[in-house]
This record gives sequence, C-alpha cells and structure tokens, in this order.
Amino acid sequence: MAPTSACAICGEPDSWRHSLIECNMSRCVWALASGSLLEHMEKTSEPDAKQRIFAMIESLPHDELTRCFVTLWAIWYARRKEKARPPNIPMPTARWIPPPAGYVKINVDASVAKHCCAGAAAAVCWNAEGCLLGASALVFTGLADPGTLEVLACREALSLAEDLGVSHCQVASDCLEVVTALKR
Repeated sequence: MAPTSACAICGEPDSWRHSLIECNMSRCVWALASGSLLEHMEKTSEPDAKQRIFAMIESLPHDELTRCFVTLWAIWYARRKEKARPPNIPMPTARWIPPPAGYVKINVDASVAKHCCAGAAAAVCWNAEGCLLGASALVFTGLADPGTLEVLACREALSLAEDLGVSHCQVASDCLEVVTALKR
C-alpha cells in the first residue's frame, strides 16, 4: 500500500481517474490511441469507474472497446510497477515548460528499432495549459539514423501544426545535435 495519496509519477492527488486518464504518463499513452477512441475518452465524464466501464461497453464498437480495455490494463500494469517515492526524496520539478502566450508547443522525439533497420518519429502538440491538441507518428523502414529521424520528427511537427491550423508554434527536441544544426 502506498504511504501517501499522491501520484508516484507526478505528485498530484491520486485517484482511479487520475491514474488511468489524467496523469501525464496516461495522457501520453492515450495520445497514441485512435482519434475516435481518444474523443470518446475525453467526452465520457462518468465519475464512477464501474459506471464508466458500463458506458464504454454500451457505446464503443467491439474492436475499440478491446483496444480501450487493453490500454487501460497496460497503464494500470505500468503504474503498479512504479515504486512509491521515499518521503525524504523530493518530487522532481516539472520538466515541461509551457509555450509563450499565443503559442502552442510541439514536443518531438525519434526512436530506432532494436532488432531491425527501422525508426519512428513523433510529434505531440500541447496548448499553454498542457491540454493535448493533436499527435502524429511516422514509422520509417530502412532508416535507423537517430539524428535523421529527429530531423524528420521536427518536420512532422511542422506538418502537424499545419494540420491543426496552428500558425504560432514552438518545437521542442531533446537532440542537441539537431537543435544546434537547425539554429545554424
């Protein structure tokens, strides 16, 4: 049993809804879900977990319901593996910095497959309040250079901004090599 009612990941007050839907970790997982499932998760406001499940069973097609339950289980399983933070270790400060007023922030990242020559690039768009506006991911077979994939993620961020009708955006990458090259 956890020694505190705070979320072990973000420090916010924990509840079933926070753990499975609202926590930053959970929101990142849901951002990868289909648009219709993501829309359904946002629209369903049932406060009781059991009633929410019944509402999903009644309103979702079988394939999306299966994806939803598997995703909920995966989030629950990952959270159960999280160790409770000892009381003498402070919570880390928030690492996400919101964009300036009138802008959105698009975080990008890339990854290389472990066992084949392939990679992925992703972009996730947030408003200044930290609400998800949209996300996009691409898989590249035959391409496994991390720097190139990160540049493609930046390009995907610009495509995502265009798709969302955003004219003022800030793109954030964790690849110093790419950021330095783009600044030149």
